[in-house]
Amino acid sequence: PTPAETANLTVGGKTDPKLSAGAIANAARERKTPVIQAIGADAVFNAVRAIAIARQYLRDKEDGIDLYFRLEWTKIRFEGRDEDTTAIRFTCFLYEGGDLEEVKEE
Repeated sequence: PTPAETANLTVGGKTDPKLSAGAIANAARERKTPVIQAIGADAVFNAVRAIAIARQYLRDKEDGIDLYFRLEWTKIRFEGRDEDTTAIRFTCFLYEGGDLEEVKEE
């Protein structure tokens, strides 16, 4: 996805997953690709929770959109630091046409 087609979000250990979920769901409704970055165990946990809640928000509104994601390890460098920090990036993809849980493998 190009930068114009993405919605970049950062989730921290103290981030409310419901607020992040709302941002993820809104980006999906706008047909943007949510990209969530998290550093640390609590942040990763909150990011996964936010994606799960966003899927429920989309299902409840019957938007016909579902999400799945790919995760990748990435290195980032904060200003003023000499070493990279490892982060996890969740790139969400839109599945249009219903609920992925209803899709059965043949």
